[in-house]
Amino acid sequence: VRKSVMLLVRACRLSSFARVCRVPRRCYTTATVPEIESHALRSYLGSLFAKSSEISFPSHQHNNLQHTPSSCVARTTNPKINADYQFTQCFQLARSMNMPPGTVAQTLIDHLPSNKIIQQVSFSPPGFINISVRNDYLEDVVASLSSDGLPYPSLPSPPRPPIKVLVDYASPNMSKELHVGHLRSIVLGESLSRIQHYVGNEVERVSHVGDFGTPMGLVIAHAMDNNAPWLSSALASDGTYVPEHLPSPTELGALYAAAKARSKTDKLLDQRAIDFAAILQRAKRGELGDDPSHHAIYRAWLIICEASRRGFNKIFETLDVHVQERGESTYAPLLPDVVAELHAKGVSTLSEGAHCVFLQGFPTPLIIQKKDGSHLYATTDLAALRSRIEQGHKWIIYVTDDTQKQHFQMVIQTAQQAGWLDPAHVRVDHVMFGVVKGSDGKKLSSRDGSPATLNDLLTNAVREARKATMVSKSLTRSEVIEEASSVPSSSSDIVGVSTRAPSRLLDSNEADTDQPATSLGLGALKYYDLAQRSNDYIFSYDSMLAFKGNTAVYILYAYTRIRTLVKRASDQPHKQPAQRWVLDGIDTKQQERSLGLHLARFPEVVLSAQQGSKPSLICDYLFELASDFHSFYDEVKIIGSSRQSQRIHLCMAVANVLKKGMHLLGIQSVERM
Repeated sequence: VRKSVMLLVRACRLSSFARVCRVPRRCYTTATVPEIESHALRSYLGSLFAKSSEISFPSHQHNNLQHTPSSCVARTTNPKINADYQFTQCFQLARSMNMPPGTVAQTLIDHLPSNKIIQQVSFSPPGFINISVRNDYLEDVVASLSSDGLPYPSLPSPPRPPIKVLVDYASPNMSKELHVGHLRSIVLGESLSRIQHYVGNEVERVSHVGDFGTPMGLVIAHAMDNNAPWLSSALASDGTYVPEHLPSPTELGALYAAAKARSKTDKLLDQRAIDFAAILQRAKRGELGDDPSHHAIYRAWLIICEASRRGFNKIFETLDVHVQERGESTYAPLLPDVVAELHAKGVSTLSEGAHCVFLQGFPTPLIIQKKDGSHLYATTDLAALRSRIEQGHKWIIYVTDDTQKQHFQMVIQTAQQAGWLDPAHVRVDHVMFGVVKGSDGKKLSSRDGSPATLNDLLTNAVREARKATMVSKSLTRSEVIEEASSVPSSSSDIVGVSTRAPSRLLDSNEADTDQPATSLGLGALKYYDLAQRSNDYIFSYDSMLAFKGNTAVYILYAYTRIRTLVKRASDQPHKQPAQRWVLDGIDTKQQERSLGLHLARFPEVVLSAQQGSKPSLICDYLFELASDFHSFYDEVKIIGSSRQSQRIHLCMAVANVLKKGMHLLGIQSVERM
């Protein structure tokens, strides 16, 4: 009883503060609106409260408010709360100053700087401030987004100089065919690059390919032992390549698999591979010498790199990926100096003849030079990191699978100890991802147990997209059976995924003759991967191409619906004159305002995705936006209504944001489905 009485008394005290405080057009104070980094609405609202806190409680430091104002404002998700956003820090502020939350809230409200965004604010017990956005701001958002440029209405924002960002992704090994495991690095890295570019940064996209080392030496030695015909015919005497004589990616993959299997029993081959790798390292430092056998090894290396490069580039072109190759061999001339500097600074020590870096918290050292003088993967990564920092990059992002977590932790810590990396000035992130699995819970693989090739996965994705769109056309049963029977079975099906694959995508003209299916299939594949965040996931074509749920198909369906609406409106014999979308209360539906508010959130979502290197946030946003649009489309009359022209403009704004969001994910929109 006593507890109930105390709660009742407390509620009565707080109720006096629970009144709506409308924000007039005049200033509350003479303070100016704080400068913010972007046009993100949530960050802007947070900065207003940060400035109000600074004025209201000058003797208290509130780090969250000052440094991350956007984290102090949350979007309202409870439909019972009549507000768009909530300020969530009243409890924390009240606790630090030993004041009632209601008093803190009212003080903050009274000192909010003048602005043109907030319509009203109110204290909501026990410790929140409700925020409603002005309708005319949402109208400006929709008006600006009706064009293709996405010029969001200006919020007070200083000119921010771009920073140099380097995204290291894809990074396959020469002499190997791209497999399913490369999909995640390629798709995630490309999306991160596009997002960084969209927010105004100077982005360098690098594929740190494995173009020398023991695996390369192994392939070259095995090819020479088997007198591979391309060794003598693929590279002309004038240094040009003969395309028809270059080995295909599939041939190189088979060659590597055979060499790997042979090395398990042939120890001499293993030693020759190490020797060949050392010769290649010296060659890149200009120390090849006059030995003809060394020149033959270097020639084989050039051929393998060129053949692999052409195979990679065909996949990159298909996926609309734009990345610059910069292999490990690029940094070969820097490796001796890296080892010498680390040793001179006392970062590395000699252990059994090898240069090792012993780091606290790690059971094994980071070896940077073997006792035979050869360098390792870690040495190359250290040289690359030092070079990138010296070139002025302020943010370096590595995109690899999570098995390399410890490796990059050790590389980054070594760079800090060497004085190359200062976290206060340069940000280095390792964005990790998990494994793509089949329905059996194991790594997605081909029938022979080897990793499924990326080319096969792309081809099957396009074929499944074609089949899905064919069914959606409501074909007769006989037409479906006829179409299915015309697709030959393939012996190279991917384990755990039911497919009946046609000829390989890159060996046919399918992409030219069936562009919508190609765009839909590849887009659905990319989106399905990005939406999984960094987790392992079970791959399924049915889930990937579902017309309901968080899929590219669902979002693209919303986009094509809007394109159809716009065409229907333009084809009307008596078209309504163009009208600006307004929230004037005359036949205005709540779904319209929800869409306008959702559109205003796009910049803050993009910034969150950029700062956290999480394109999945954009996936979630697009899914919510598409869902809001579908609800609006189903419940609100558009064509033939008194607000037809206004609602068409609202739909066009939605379409433009959907298209831009998909572009940031690396996905091409389709005009019809």
